[in-house]
Amino acid sequence: MLPFAAFPLSGLRGHSNALSGVLAVALVCLSIWVLPGSAVAQDELTVSIERLDARAGESIDVPVQVTNFANVGAISLIVTYDPAVLEFAEGATTRSLIAGTPRKNFSANVVEPGELRISWFDTTGSSPINIDEGTLLRITFHRYSGGESRVAFAEGSEISNIQAEPVEATFQDGHVGMSP
Repeated sequence: MLPFAAFPLSGLRGHSNALSGVLAVALVCLSIWVLPGSAVAQDELTVSIERLDARAGESIDVPVQVTNFANVGAISLIVTYDPAVLEFAEGATTRSLIAGTPRKNFSANVVEPGELRISWFDTTGSSPINIDEGTLLRITFHRYSGGESRVAFAEGSEISNIQAEPVEATFQDGHVGMSP
């Protein structure tokens, strides 16, 4: 990248539109490269849960969406929720807690009310998960009691590559609330 001094502005006297254009480009560039949270890299791995509306007394499937999910060899997600608002059936197994996984050997368990742990790793070391953009899995809460609950990724959630090295990922929390 060329420093701003490489663009002589002295020749732009009387050309306020040209000067405004150069300054506008400079400000946009600075906002992309300097300001935190102003832009997300195109190839950044993200794991997210959106806001969902539900009806009291019914079950709800909460999709876990991913983007740029490539060469993933291990997944460890810790999902927190309000157990007074969202419930799993007592004694629920992996198959009733999560569905739609890209591999069969995912595991899920409720450590304590309010915390669901989901994990997977490539036992072969040669078959990573590659999802450009889409749904990684769905969490099935067996009963929504009404009210509001964050469905959030707790500290310790981690994605690793095929060499079992943690990769940088952005985790975006979701929310479940009453249908209008």
